[in-house]
Amino acid sequence: LPGLDLYNAIRAGSLNYKHFLNIFWIYPPLVPASYTLFYLIFGTNTGMELIVNSIYLIIMLLSVYGIGKKMFNERVGLLSAFIVSSFPSVIAASRLVYAEFHLMCLTTLAIYMLLKTDYFTDRRYSIALGVSLALVALAKWEFPPMLIGPFAVILYRARTVNPHIPYKTKLNNFIFSILIGFVLSSFWYVPNFKNVIHRLFFWEIENVFNNNRTFPFNSLMGIGNLSNYLLGLINSHIGFFYFIVLTVCLIFIFLGLLTSRIIRKEKKHAMYLILLWIVLPYIAFTFVKIKGYSHVLSVLVPISLVVAAMLEKLRKPYTIFASIPTSFRA
Repeated sequence: LPGLDLYNAIRAGSLNYKHFLNIFWIYPPLVPASYTLFYLIFGTNTGMELIVNSIYLIIMLLSVYGIGKKMFNERVGLLSAFIVSSFPSVIAASRLVYAEFHLMCLTTLAIYMLLKTDYFTDRRYSIALGVSLALVALAKWEFPPMLIGPFAVILYRARTVNPHIPYKTKLNNFIFSILIGFVLSSFWYVPNFKNVIHRLFFWEIENVFNNNRTFPFNSLMGIGNLSNYLLGLINSHIGFFYFIVLTVCLIFIFLGLLTSRIIRKEKKHAMYLILLWIVLPYIAFTFVKIKGYSHVLSVLVPISLVVAAMLEKLRKPYTIFASIPTSFRA
């Protein structure tokens, strides 16, 4: 494992930049290095991985609480944190060494920082966003589909929100965040850029194991099975009960986006952000021939927000039924 290789290199005093890049030539170093840090402090005893994963899980739960509170209210934040922590795949992944789990946690942190920038009017949180983007990039390089949608919604809304601040200033803060993320993660991405592009478009990983076997995986782009991740959502990620709840919630969201009775105008953009956070990764990874349910683990966070926001509406159920347009009523 790269984490143990890094640990052994540090203990042996043989670690240098070239050796570091040789250890982490397939994937970015943040997740294995997180384990290495705890190995150095506590030793390589069994259980260190669970401690590291627990820290990442706490980061995610605090972030999803903050997102729910920022977008809706404190009740939605608390409920969404509870819901996402009860999903079967989150419980399982938190006990395993899956980089997708850590990517989910750090992506949630990045989107919370994105909201805290207040449409890129707050320079301090724009800097914090840049740092969080670097952490996301150093966790795993398949992060862009999770972030494109939320960023697009925030940039679009930034044109009209806080009009006393010029849009150019907001764009400058956005660019500043991206630059910070690039600079902080460039120590791995620049020397490995060719490898990343090669894996991204051809998905060929050669000489992975000690016996130097070659695994010529198919090209990355391919329509594959459109229902693959949908079945994974039901059977693995959230379970049948939550899937039924999610389906009902999405129906009411669709109706709510047609009328302002259930989702006020200022909340519709929040729902657009959440829905794009779900849909774009699903579409992107549907075109990946090498499929794995863990690829879409990050969409569980926005799913928990959808369910929490709509369940919170049940406190006043008449708003749900009042949202149905007359033409849909019996």
